[in-house]
Amino acid sequence: MTIINGHDLRLYIDGTAIAKATECSVSLNAAMREIAHKDTAGANGGFKEVSPGQKSGTATCNALYAEGESYETLFNAWSNGTKLVMKFSDDVASNKSTTADAYITSLEKNATDNENVTYLEFIFHQNMD
Repeated sequence: MTIINGHDLRLYIDGTAIAKATECSVSLNAAMREIAHKDTAGANGGFKEVSPGQKSGTATCNALYAEGESYETLFNAWSNGTKLVMKFSDDVASNKSTTADAYITSLEKNATDNENVTYLEFIFHQNMD
């Protein structure tokens, strides 16, 4: 198995790679629910008894800002609450990818003096494939 170069791994929204991306990531989480009851109090050395609950995830992408590219599309999706399809992939058919229904939960544009304008998006996703 070949190690994948981070340069090749992209975040796609509705089939289009986010333009001028510099970094992207996917984080998966499982909420834990307590299942302790009166018969288990103090068991396990004082540790809580838990069981997996609902799952969620986030995807983030940092990108260089350019007029007329990804930011406007993402802003409109955030503004309208549009459900998107998010894919994290190197676009090689034989390699695994992560795909999910997604909503943009946050967009942040940064303009530091004498630096490139960048933006950061956070995507909440569900229904993982």
